[in-house]
Amino acid sequence: MIGGKSYGRCWQLHQGWLPTRWALWSQRPRVIAYMLTIEAVAVLAVVGISLIVPPPTWDQTWRFGLLAACATAHLWSSRGIERRRRDLGAAPHVDLNSIWSIAAVLVLHPLLILSLILVVRIHRWPLARRPPFRFTFSGGSHVLSAMLAAAALYLLNGTGLHAGWYGSPEAVAAVLAACGTYFLAQLVVISGVILLSSSDRRLSRVLGTVDANALEATTICLGAFAGLALAQAPLLLAIMVPVALVVHRTVLIRQLQEATELDPKTAVLNAAGWRRRAEREVVRADRQGQSLGLLLVDIDHFDRRVNKLYGHLAGDAVLRGIAGAITAEIREYDLVGRWNGEEFIVLLPGTDGESTEAAAKRIWAAIAGVAVPVEESTAGTVVIDGLTASIGGCSYPEVASSLEQMLTRADNALFAAKEAGRNRVRVIRRLLQG
Repeated sequence: MIGGKSYGRCWQLHQGWLPTRWALWSQRPRVIAYMLTIEAVAVLAVVGISLIVPPPTWDQTWRFGLLAACATAHLWSSRGIERRRRDLGAAPHVDLNSIWSIAAVLVLHPLLILSLILVVRIHRWPLARRPPFRFTFSGGSHVLSAMLAAAALYLLNGTGLHAGWYGSPEAVAAVLAACGTYFLAQLVVISGVILLSSSDRRLSRVLGTVDANALEATTICLGAFAGLALAQAPLLLAIMVPVALVVHRTVLIRQLQEATELDPKTAVLNAAGWRRRAEREVVRADRQGQSLGLLLVDIDHFDRRVNKLYGHLAGDAVLRGIAGAITAEIREYDLVGRWNGEEFIVLLPGTDGESTEAAAKRIWAAIAGVAVPVEESTAGTVVIDGLTASIGGCSYPEVASSLEQMLTRADNALFAAKEAGRNRVRVIRRLLQG
């Protein structure tokens, strides 16, 4: 019986890796065409560059073995860290594999670069938790970026670091060009598939956050130093393994800290995380003489219209949809959080009373357009729509002199919106005298 179950699981895994069964074919035609094109270009790049440059030497081959051993030591030692990072669900996920890829680009033959990337991808596959077509496309993007970087290096320098490193301006420029090409190629390829497959066109979604890009740039810089070690003092490459592990753990700690500020159901800030960040924004606004807008958004009759009719799981899905609608209507640096139950809160730095009211009306209209499909036990898939919201707001320092006063004023405005019949916006623009 055990053997039968084991055989069944292996057969399911084998079936899942059959290209004809990939979920790729259910994607939009333009997404399919883009992914297949990137993978085909990656293969052609490997073949083309391999035909141009001299064949791999024995010196490169044993250095490849050393680099692969160090990469394997890092990947094996960081399995627990990487598993925790992926459990946190950060997306787009940035790993630290570029350390080893860049080192390979700067020193090794294109075929050995490809082999190194394959070693890394094989070690990361058990943790990937991605459909096979996404995992394959990600590997293709790494290969294409590495080949373009290698081409830039050979065009500018004629050789890799293995032929001698003397710190000449030309050699430094070639290395910088290779690293920059790798970074930009990764950015363009991944941004392209996001643009084609997602309706979320926010800059941080398409190009990645500042932190994510900084992490990628950091790993590339470490890769450059790893390449220098591999070329000039190969045994010193072992030092990069604990360095990579420390960086890996530091990134995990940062993600854990950020996760404590997020609401798990909606992926926006929780009340405590929002308040901490809002307090910093108030201090900054006071120091720089800037204004702030604050909005409290309450979904009308949410418990009666959603939770009691469709259940709390459906309610959670609707809250995620509402959080996404609010986020789509604000700027990258605005703060949105889940304040209490079906109530959201938004802080708008650099926004006066008039602009705060305009933002409130955009959010109010966006919520009215939310439509979330959910599974219902008797009716199958149903679409929950027709939601309305009451929004109260105010601005700093026009009608409030502190965060607490802003919260009080916005809450009063929200109460006024509800008293007036709900499904409306009320923003306090000035205080009555006397």
